[in-house]
Amino acid sequence: MKTSVLIIAHNEEKHIAACIAAVLDQSIKPYEVVVVAHNCTDRTEEIVKSYASIKLVRYSGPVGPIYARIKGFEVVAGDIVVCLDGDATPTSRTWLESITAAFKDRKVVAVGGVVMLVNNLYTHLISMSFFYMSRFWRRDYHFYFWGANFACRKQAYMKVGGLVPVISLSKKLKLNFIPDDIYLSLALEKEGRVLLVPHAVVTTRIPYKSFSGVKKRFLSHNQDRAKLFAYFGLKK
Repeated sequence: MKTSVLIIAHNEEKHIAACIAAVLDQSIKPYEVVVVAHNCTDRTEEIVKSYASIKLVRYSGPVGPIYARIKGFEVVAGDIVVCLDGDATPTSRTWLESITAAFKDRKVVAVGGVVMLVNNLYTHLISMSFFYMSRFWRRDYHFYFWGANFACRKQAYMKVGGLVPVISLSKKLKLNFIPDDIYLSLALEKEGRVLLVPHAVVTTRIPYKSFSGVKKRFLSHNQDRAKLFAYFGLKK
């Protein structure tokens, strides 16, 4: 079973080196590490090229992580595709081992690790609530992975049509964003089990500096989530 680590990066010159270094220092080694540098205007590509073992894919096209991820899934060769954002850093050397171990069960088609948002206390609590607390006390809790830290079987990804359908669906449902991670997580449930891996942790930040900006983002995110859940016949 071959494992590809797919990293998408847009102008991540401040973070991409730490991300790559953490991946290369893992206790087990992937078959390949692919970085899709999309619409970069900074030194991201230059930094990636300094790593001889990393495959760099330059992408210029529609702006947004979904388009970079679609491109990445087209070029990776692994049976298991482990996805990271370029500003996300695994917190341990066993991150890759932890996030891929679940695939020994053939019923598992996708897993999501923990994404700790470290902008401030508010974002940290959001992460803690979703990944560690809500699943124990909310009866309607339904796990879905976050785009910064997940893995899936490429065959299952292809079988559900990949991420392309959510582009038009977002317009149809009048969503605020294109929530490719929620969509893919829920779509893959048709093919098998989607699990949380609580020990596979990465840290990252969302690109909002003010508290009001962060709050507005999550309110919009919750609205989109509710519409997607309804589309898949699930409760919020």
